[in-house]
Amino acid sequence: MKKILYALIIVICNSTFSQVKIQPENEITYGNFNHTNRDFLTKTLKDSSNNIYLLGSTENDFTFSDAKIIKLDENLNVLWEKTKSFNIGISFDGIIGAHIDSNDNLIVIFRAAYTSYNQTFIISKYDKSGNLLWEHPLSDLANPIDFNYYSYSSYLDNSNNLSIVYEPTVKTSHEFFFKKISTSGKVLSNFSTSKPFTADDGTKRSFKILKNKDVYNSISLESMVSAPYQKFMLHKFTKSSIESFDLKLDSDAASYFNTRFAETWTIMKKDNNDNLVLVAPSPSLYKDYGILNVNSDGTIKYIVYPDTNTDKYPLEFGFDNQNNLLIVSNNRKSSTSEDLNITLQKYNEKGDLIFKKSALHTGKFVTITESKISIVTDKNKIVSFDLDFNKIDSVNLSPVNTSKFEINELLVTNTNYFLSGYTKDVNYSGSVLPSEIDILIKKTDKSIELDTYRFSGKGTSKIFKRNELIVRDTAYAFAISEKIGPDNYSPSGSTSPEQQRFITLKKEDLSILEDKIVPNNEILYTTYYPKKLTTIYTTNGDIYEYIISSDTTSISLNKNNVLQWSRNLNLYVDPNGTSVINDNEVVLDWKVNKKGDFYLSTYIYGLKKFTFHKYSINNEYNTLKLNELIVAFEPYSNGWLFTMNNSGNITIYSDRLTVINKPSSPYASMSQSSFYIKEKNNQILLHKYREQYLRKFNQFGEVQSDYYEINTPTDLKTNPNTEYDNQFLIILEQIGSSIHLSPEYSWNRAVLKKFNLDVTDSFNNISYDDDDKDGVTNDIDECRNTPQNESVNIHGCSSSQTLNSNDYIIDSNSIIISPNPSNRIINFKIGNKSFDINKIEIYDSLGRKILNINDIEVIKNNKINLSNQRAGVYFIKFHFKNNHILNKKIIKIN
Repeated sequence: MKKILYALIIVICNSTFSQVKIQPENEITYGNFNHTNRDFLTKTLKDSSNNIYLLGSTENDFTFSDAKIIKLDENLNVLWEKTKSFNIGISFDGIIGAHIDSNDNLIVIFRAAYTSYNQTFIISKYDKSGNLLWEHPLSDLANPIDFNYYSYSSYLDNSNNLSIVYEPTVKTSHEFFFKKISTSGKVLSNFSTSKPFTADDGTKRSFKILKNKDVYNSISLESMVSAPYQKFMLHKFTKSSIESFDLKLDSDAASYFNTRFAETWTIMKKDNNDNLVLVAPSPSLYKDYGILNVNSDGTIKYIVYPDTNTDKYPLEFGFDNQNNLLIVSNNRKSSTSEDLNITLQKYNEKGDLIFKKSALHTGKFVTITESKISIVTDKNKIVSFDLDFNKIDSVNLSPVNTSKFEINELLVTNTNYFLSGYTKDVNYSGSVLPSEIDILIKKTDKSIELDTYRFSGKGTSKIFKRNELIVRDTAYAFAISEKIGPDNYSPSGSTSPEQQRFITLKKEDLSILEDKIVPNNEILYTTYYPKKLTTIYTTNGDIYEYIISSDTTSISLNKNNVLQWSRNLNLYVDPNGTSVINDNEVVLDWKVNKKGDFYLSTYIYGLKKFTFHKYSINNEYNTLKLNELIVAFEPYSNGWLFTMNNSGNITIYSDRLTVINKPSSPYASMSQSSFYIKEKNNQILLHKYREQYLRKFNQFGEVQSDYYEINTPTDLKTNPNTEYDNQFLIILEQIGSSIHLSPEYSWNRAVLKKFNLDVTDSFNNISYDDDDKDGVTNDIDECRNTPQNESVNIHGCSSSQTLNSNDYIIDSNSIIISPNPSNRIINFKIGNKSFDINKIEIYDSLGRKILNINDIEVIKNNKINLSNQRAGVYFIKFHFKNNHILNKKIIKIN
């Protein structure tokens, strides 16, 4: 059975054009939202009035996710909320840090990630009512600089000035930037340095950093070639100065803290005397921790090594009013014990353990304030102790209906607790991956839970777009398949169910008219809106129908439902000259022109045998054998044909299949499905998918103008489907394919966009003047530049201008031309000695003959001299003694 291709062929453009972007008149995304619904909580803050800020992200249909800010009063009523998105294309927008100043203004550090690895930062400040006071991007959002998410930090001083530390990912010198911003958004200072972060050999040091008053403090680690093999340094620096101190750790200390230094839980804080304190867990689970206390002058105040006989895991540390170090951890009574006890240990300023006490609880999250230690336990309780670990109160929490609750923060006031986090839920059977994540906060007093607030956004779905977009008389329709949940790509991981849908949209507002699930084994296009094998032509009240048989082996013509003629397609002629129906013949495209002629483009699969067919109402049949496939064509109003082959070359044919013009092509190569063409007033409008622009060609196939750059996502993994609907361009595309934070969090959505092109004024009718004064008007003149006083035929061409279809019969490999392009001399070599040349003609791109070589002795030199010709495209016509003709295209350069 013959194969039918429903897609056009892609054209890859090799140049860049300047256009003006246009926004769609209307657009929608589509999905059933069952795949995922993820609302993450990043940070929770409270102001001086105990209002609560929930700061995180919520999913967005068009840009993957948006940053989310929700302000609640102390009774968990919503005061205001904001969704923040940054216009850098497909972006994963979120929050990486936030501060509340002394006036209860909110300062937020956003991140806008536009791939899995590229992200930039923006600082915004809001007043207590949610009004934006100022915004300061750390790079130009039109051309963003990528920053390292993991090396960022920010600090708010007593004057409400914000200091931020950030690192561009493209830097190779380990350079960090330090910026200080005033309360009004003005940059107070700005500098960069790599010295504290770069070792003598140029490698990047591991480091921990914080700001101590107006001085940055950093403890760094670098490898050495001799004992102790690891060197720890204290760096204190500002914009204008830097002090560095060797901490001179012995081998035991250097070895221990080296292993722990890069661990996430190894945290550095400053105590009440501005000394730096590092608490580093042991590499073995539940094997204690080490403590490093460093004076401001770089001397070691004390070191505490872990007690390997004690199983403990630190949860939080802080300092009391006497500057004692408080560490809260989960402890085991013995290595064989299954129970964990929450334990408080106190160390004085000399590093002596002065207090230790345990309670029969297992901690999950700990908050240390000036007066008490509050613990969320594994038994769904909040238990509080004073700083001597005497129990103060205990609150039972109601269970959360969720697969898992990830705690973000426990905020403590004099009378209440606020426990915040996000829930994770699995919404389809056979999977362990979360398909819904919601923000949750609970409020309790000292005895009971009082209230709960939960935020659940809309979510997204994972769509796999089909190559199917249909413009109907009253509606648009498309078909997609979608995942019901996330796939687990780990070994033995689950695969979510998949379903197919067919959607019909109202043209005016793209609202859904019909949305139905269809069986997965159905071919959506052919089932619900098959490509029409019947092409209708109407003239003088008569209706003609060209009908390709369903098996594509024959073609027939009906007039007013009465059969006029029928013939086999006879698409392939075997070496013996017998016409056969070949199962490898591919029917690519077919159209009828305004004169009623029917054209068909085919090729034989696996062979370079390309044919262009013409059928007329009167049952006339002509073919054009080509060396390259015509992958797309469009009839003009005057009957001519605009064609494009798989090398990106444009050829204009008359309705007699003679060549009118072969302009210089703006394209380089072709592959499947990337452009769409439409004719209007003897001109061609071409929409290029990948480059997303519209280009207009005149009737001779020459570029007239580039209209628009369509504002579409930059992460198109597959080509969109495109149709024209009068003055509207309709695009179905897939977005989200470049964001893959992890397999279960990847997403795709189908997007339908409707652009109002409004190009009516640009498509003025072609003038029917006679520019070359040959007596044939421009609309049908196949040779528009006939030399003066030369007689022409009814098609406007003189004998020197006519190029007929025989130009394409001879194998193009019969003659080899080099160099091409050339600035002067063209050499040619005859590959088949049975072909003897008796004449050579040179034509320019307008079809004018510029050289005629019929001297056999000159021809034997196998050279053509183009020294006197201008730069441009030329066609060489080789005439052979056996009456064969071969055309070659050459390019003359300066």
